[in-house]
This record gives sequence, structure tokens and C-alpha cells, in this order.
Amino acid sequence: MPKTPHSSVIRLRSCGRFVVHIARLLRRDQITVFAAGSSFFLLLSAVPFLMLLLSVSQVFFPLSGEEILHLVQNVIPRDLLPLIRAVVDSLANEGSIPLLSVTAATALWSASRGMAALERGMAGVYEVDISRGFIRDVLRSFLYTVGFIVL
Repeated sequence: MPKTPHSSVIRLRSCGRFVVHIARLLRRDQITVFAAGSSFFLLLSAVPFLMLLLSVSQVFFPLSGEEILHLVQNVIPRDLLPLIRAVVDSLANEGSIPLLSVTAATALWSASRGMAALERGMAGVYEVDISRGFIRDVLRSFLYTVGFIVL
């Protein structure tokens, strides 16, 4: 196909139309709303999940608090190190079954809410109706969460 002086302008216009079309789809499907909801609940579950992981790991790999901090200090941001230190110290000093139960419940609940938001977002994008009851929604997202934890 021969190049004309206007072919680059035509490609630029079609690129612009494509970007505008994608922006309209993102707005229509409310992608940012569902992404924000999923991110919020998954970040909310991070600290309880860390506490649960540390509690359960102490059963199989008994490490001191300083050893755990030494292992994770290169992986986590420096600003979070005081928070992680407080969590590890709390678990080392008070490691109790009620704390483990509350931590597990909080981590599973918040992570399952993130999964539910992700599922609602994907259903919105693919225009699928997921009209089921609240209990079924909670159980389904809980099972997804447990499945991902096991993986």
C-alpha cells in the first residue's frame, strides 16, 4: 500500500478514537470502582494474614522474633518495619489461640470481600448477572479465598 502524506494523520486519528473508546468502556464498566474495592479489602487483609502466617509458621518452624525480622527486612519496605516489628513482638509475647482465631477470621473476611469485589467487577465487565443472595455471595467468595490460600 503506497504511503500518502496523510497516512500518519489517519493512523493518529484512529489511535485517538481507540483510546477514547477504551476510556468510555472503562467508565461504563466502572473498572476503577471495582479495582479500588478489591485493592482496599486485599490490603486490609494483609496485616491479619501476616499475623496468621506468623502464628501458624511458629508451629512448624519455631523462630525467634529477631530471626523472623531478619528474614523479612529485605522484602518489606523500610517504613513498614516498625509495624512488622510490633506485630512480631506481640505474637511472640502473647501468641494465644483467641488472637489466632480473631486474626484468621479477620484475614479471611477481608480477603473474601476483596474476592467478592473482584468477582462483581469481572461480572460487570463481561455483562453477566450475578444476582444471588448475600449468604451465597459470602460463601462463594470465602471458598475462592481459601482456594487461593491453599494454592
